[in-house]
Amino acid sequence: MHCTKLERSGVPSAPVVGDVFANLVKMHAKLVGMPHHRTVFLPHPTSRLPAEKCRGYIEGNDPITNRPVLDEIILSLTGPLTDEERYSGLSERSVPRLLEPDTEENLHKFFPQLGSFHSICNKMLTASYF
Repeated sequence: MHCTKLERSGVPSAPVVGDVFANLVKMHAKLVGMPHHRTVFLPHPTSRLPAEKCRGYIEGNDPITNRPVLDEIILSLTGPLTDEERYSGLSERSVPRLLEPDTEENLHKFFPQLGSFHSICNKMLTASYF
């Protein structure tokens, strides 16, 4: 999301994203160290819809927050940031890692059913539609 780069530069942004991507957007925001980045959501899909339907989405409510979309956009661009939204940095893991990084050989002791890394890649590539 390019909006996080804008925000880091001091430029407010109001990304508008399809609601089916809400979890992905939240995950990305955490990954780049902006876990409370403001995002506005619309029902998905929006492409190939009549203009009246799209206008209805903009004039309607955000399907995630249930607040008016236009209000969300205006707030994203002009509203003061909360203390949470000012936070920038990577969050601590709430759950410890299952395994620490290790060698392929040692990891196979935990996951013997997987086979070698190369055989896993070959299986994935064989199943791909390239």
